[in-house]
This record gives sequence, structure tokens and C-alpha cells, in this order.
Amino acid sequence: MSNNRLELKIKKDANGVDIDLENLSIGTVGTFITFVESLKCIIENSIANDEVRIKITKGSACVSTEVTEDQVIKLQDDFQKVVSNGSLSNPSIFNSWNAIHEIIAANGVEYEVNFCKNDITTSILGELKNKDIFRARRSKRKEKKWQLFFETGRMYAIGGKTKPNFHITRRSDHKELAFHFEERFAANYIKFLYSDVFISAWGYQESDGKYHYQIADVYAEENIYNDLRLFFQQLTLARGEDRLRQIFAQIRICLDDGNFGLLAKILRLLNNDYWNVSDLRTSLLITKSFKQHPKIAELREEIKEKLEKKLGHSIK
Repeated sequence: MSNNRLELKIKKDANGVDIDLENLSIGTVGTFITFVESLKCIIENSIANDEVRIKITKGSACVSTEVTEDQVIKLQDDFQKVVSNGSLSNPSIFNSWNAIHEIIAANGVEYEVNFCKNDITTSILGELKNKDIFRARRSKRKEKKWQLFFETGRMYAIGGKTKPNFHITRRSDHKELAFHFEERFAANYIKFLYSDVFISAWGYQESDGKYHYQIADVYAEENIYNDLRLFFQQLTLARGEDRLRQIFAQIRICLDDGNFGLLAKILRLLNNDYWNVSDLRTSLLITKSFKQHPKIAELREEIKEKLEKKLGHSIK
């Protein structure tokens, strides 16, 4: 192995069991793919040398790139710019390191991330676990802090010349709420006018303290609404491998039952920047064989675009 390299390793799973590259869980597969793609993107945008090779090592799942001393210094300099909010030549470098950070900070899996220069190994795991470091740059970019809401009430108006929306009177406290939607989906909602509705929506708080709600879905049946509300309330509280297992299991049930209508409802709720790269990738991996199915093809493509934006590069 080269004296100069950047290496990322998955050592043990959340239960403390050693990782075997030839026998990975669905969550670990997604993590390892993200590590490989992120490392590739970092190399392409930091040192831009076609002769650099990426190496995958058996045992613990390890991906590394063997470079020259000058190149590893450049990689270290760019990483320091990432963690110090410095200026980067390409924003994709931050996006790739942030994708790695999201995974490492989210769960109890044991990792190693090291720079090696002339046989001297320097761990950067502490920086990658530090949420404050990466939150500072994301705040600088004014990213929205999304929350998932489930609401019930009576729809009493729908319209909007430039920003389509509908209004409900919330059942619990009679407060009036407005939900924005894309014009192409208007026919899906107008049929609920003057009816009781069951709604899921993504919202964020604006600078004036008011909430902006973007509709995720409207449900005709209260039991489906309640089932999805319970599942996603639990899912947003879960972390790491546990969350990935829940996503995998719920989607697997839909696929086994051939219930693509319910699957589409689940994917609509996963189609948001709230979810991290592992969450989004897991939903894509398990549905890959059905990516052309008419009920989920467009949703999968939108989720794929969100994942690519987070990673800073395209994926297949």
C-alpha cells in the first residue's frame, strides 16, 4: 500500500460485529457505495489526475486512493478548508465530504478515515463526527431546515395565480393553514374541496417566524394516513442502521405485495432534502429493479436528483 493516501474504512457494524466486504447489509452497501463515489468526486475535483487509482481492500470494507505526497497535501488542504469554512475551488468537494460526514455522524458504526503521508497516519474521524463544523457551512448556504407534518382538516379554498396553494381549517384547533403545491398536481387536490382531508406536508420556518408548507400527499383514507403518520414519526426518530432497516423493510413489504400505490406514497415522503444520503440511496437501491414502473419512475428520478445534489456528482 502506498505511503501517501486517503482511506475510508467501515470497521464494525452497530452491533460491534466486524464488517466483511463479501457479506454486507443493505445499509452498509449504501454506505460503502457513498464512500467510493464521494472519494472519486473528491479526487476528480481536488487533484484532477486521471492516473490516480481507487483501491478497495477486503477484510474491513476499505476504499482508498494512492497518491503522491504533493497530492495528499492538496487533499488535506482542501479538507481543512471544508472544516474551517474556507474557500473551495469547487463546491462538489464540500458536498462529497458532507455526504461522508452525514453517514459517520448518524450512527454507531465504527469507521476509520485517515490521511497517510510518508507512513504517518492522521485520523480525521473527529472532524467528520462534528456536526457543528458542517452545520456552519450549510447555514452559510441558507439551507432550509425541513420538518414533516401530518395534518387533518376541511379544505375550504384552492387557487393561487403564481404560487398554487390550498387552505384548510385544521381539525384540532380550527387554525387556517396554507399548503403550496406544483400546478401540474392541481387535479389531484381540487377534488377534495369542501371535504375533510388527511395531509402530509414538508415545512420550514421562514425568517419572519411563519411556516411555509409544501404538500407531500393527500390521503382519501384515514387508515392509510394514520399508518404512514405512525411509520414516519418513528422513522424520523430512528438513526443510522436502524432507520435504513426500517426503510428497507417497509419498501420490501410493498414490493412483495405488488402494492405500488402504497410504495408511491412512501416515496413521496422520502422525496425531500430532510433525508440524508444513506436514506435516499437505500430507497433507490431497493427499488432499482422497478425503476421503470409508471407509479414510481418519476418519484425515483426526483429522489435520485436530490441524492446527486447532496453528493455533488451524478450517479447511475
